[in-house]
Amino acid sequence: MSSRTSTLQALVLKRSNVGEANRLVTILTAERGKLTCVAKGVRKLSSSQRAFLEPGNHVSLLLVETKSLPLLTQTRLINDFSATKKSLTSIKKLQEVLEIVDRLFPEDVEEQELFESILSIVEELEKKTSSFQFIQQKLSFVVTQLGYQDMNETKYTSILDYVSSIAERPLRSYEFLSVKKN
Repeated sequence: MSSRTSTLQALVLKRSNVGEANRLVTILTAERGKLTCVAKGVRKLSSSQRAFLEPGNHVSLLLVETKSLPLLTQTRLINDFSATKKSLTSIKKLQEVLEIVDRLFPEDVEEQELFESILSIVEELEKKTSSFQFIQQKLSFVVTQLGYQDMNETKYTSILDYVSSIAERPLRSYEFLSVKKN
């Protein structure tokens, strides 16, 4: 494999449509941190990658470097966390976590340990008994590891309020993590 291509494991954070058949996909990887890539033709009905590039999916993918954004050429599903996507409440929780990650992670910075932490949060959401405290603690750890002040040393009682202040704009997610529970 040439240096222009790379195979990575990634968590899909978000996607947006571009043109008639393409998508911009924002992913989190252990090797490169957060990055945005182009998935050409993925919106066509005949595309086999179409379902794999949904937010919250854990995938293995092949990227080809270009002068602009990397091209996503192949995708293999590792885990779609289907149990999480069976109820509206679980979907809201997942979306909130993905938005926090998208807002805080820098582009093109290797973060192996933080990638594993985020993956463990998404795996926790897969359980029917996912713990609010566990998720809040893990997200707080991630925020601290990214170089921000420990949330417990701030005036904020919710990770959503804290991340909104760091990002200097409100999150669009729902309110699962907004109230501190003891």
